[in-house]
Amino acid sequence: MIGAYMALLGGLDLLVFTGGIGEHSRRIRSAATDALEPLGLTADKIQIVPTQEERQIARHCRRMMKTLPRLLKQAGACIAKQKARILKRMRAPNRHAIGAAAGLSPEIFRVQFGK
Repeated sequence: MIGAYMALLGGLDLLVFTGGIGEHSRRIRSAATDALEPLGLTADKIQIVPTQEERQIARHCRRMMKTLPRLLKQAGACIAKQKARILKRMRAPNRHAIGAAAGLSPEIFRVQFGK
């Protein structure tokens, strides 16, 4: 596959191996590149770049943890708005009927929905 890309591109300036196998397995890198010397792939055109995957995962987690409180606050506000809309649409006689249909007694309905 590398040879096909080299032919398509008319050669290459640099071949980079990164992550897991590419970074740590000389056998895999050799198997992928040994037959490519006739196409001009020499050792000086092969580079290994460490990916630091653990560090990148930690960065993503830290970013998510920073935004989590804001997202939870927004979700709570959305739920409160939706609850207010539902209560506003419901007329007084229907409130307890809807609560009963949901399996709520009038007392529980009052505690949960405030009316």
